[in-house]
Amino acid sequence: MVSLKEDSLPHYFSILQGTASPYYLLSKRIPVEIDLSSSSVHELREAHSNAMQTFLDLIGAYEQNDHDMNGGRSFSTTSSSPSTDNAAFSSATSSSSTSPPTTTTTTTTTTTSPFSSPNSSTTSSSPTFSPSPTSPPLASQERIIGNSLMDLKVELGKRMLENCTLCERKCGVNRLQGEKGVCGVLNARISSEFVHMGEVPYLIPSHTIFFAGCNLGCIFCQNWDISRDPSGGALIPIPEMVRVLGRRHALNTNWVGGDPIPNLPYILEVLGESDIHRAQVWNSNMYLTREAMRLSEGVMDLYLTDFKYGNNGCGEELSGVKHYFDVVSRNHAMLEGKDTIIRHLVLPGHLDCCTKPILTWINEHRSDAVVNVMAQYHPDHKAHNHPVLGRRLSSEEYRDAVMYAKELGLKMTN
Repeated sequence: MVSLKEDSLPHYFSILQGTASPYYLLSKRIPVEIDLSSSSVHELREAHSNAMQTFLDLIGAYEQNDHDMNGGRSFSTTSSSPSTDNAAFSSATSSSSTSPPTTTTTTTTTTTSPFSSPNSSTTSSSPTFSPSPTSPPLASQERIIGNSLMDLKVELGKRMLENCTLCERKCGVNRLQGEKGVCGVLNARISSEFVHMGEVPYLIPSHTIFFAGCNLGCIFCQNWDISRDPSGGALIPIPEMVRVLGRRHALNTNWVGGDPIPNLPYILEVLGESDIHRAQVWNSNMYLTREAMRLSEGVMDLYLTDFKYGNNGCGEELSGVKHYFDVVSRNHAMLEGKDTIIRHLVLPGHLDCCTKPILTWINEHRSDAVVNVMAQYHPDHKAHNHPVLGRRLSSEEYRDAVMYAKELGLKMTN
């Protein structure tokens, strides 16, 4: 059986082992020669495209260096040292650095969110990687003089708020002037944040940050109290959120919701001020624009995505958005070669119209991704009286979905 960590999530596991840096830290070492405040959006995007090409070229050299040193296995998590494993990147950027020590231990983690009751604390004992959140980060020990690719991403994120096109609804509202689009999000509001133990095993413990508000309108949403209330939660200033990240002991920062899409500019600002050596996880419904996707690239280390519907019609009926399959399949295709876990919640009565087409598409276009076929569906929010979704998923439906995924040979977490 192929090891998921070596075959499908190589970059993520390399971060955990200390042999790779989070992408957002590397983006801080790519210089850009442009005046951020006076340049037009078009000029900023052109500069971003050029800087991202530099970033990708350096990452390519980095991967090849590791591949050559480890007998053809890209991003080995066991064979190389941090200092040599990053030689290609360090040489190309004329910088030298060392990574934080990382060990494999068995830990007991108890956490309580400042947003939740004491009863929400979580205790778990499991084998886990334990990078220190306060260790000097590999890629940011020597900051460049002037603006970086990360600074450019932050500026572009702010500009997108003036004419919001973060998601494919493309409302075009000026959120900086108090105008609201369909999602209703103005400023990023945090519904809760805590160290979560409910993800797939190699993601926990995960520092999970739940945003209020969502760009979809799923009638069966199981987090509807968060997603349908964009004014809920707390406004946390950028410096305070940076401190919050530093206080949490976790393998990754997991940006979720609601959905992180309307809050991408805030996430970029927070990471622009952070220097924690920790993997960043984009936990999203993936109904975002190409421009927003490009801003996430070079920042997010692992994409933990939802793929709900196998056609446009179900997306419009059940989530109130147009061209769902076209948009979400396009965005997953844009992630080819990047660490991705695709989640599919099997819906009752939707095996032929949604589940099988999605799994077939993944097999044909993203066979490198890890797939999580989920059975947690239950009628919630507005689904109770729906003629099809008003019941629980049957065991037969879920078994058929898993069997189909196995027949296709997909790499599954199940």
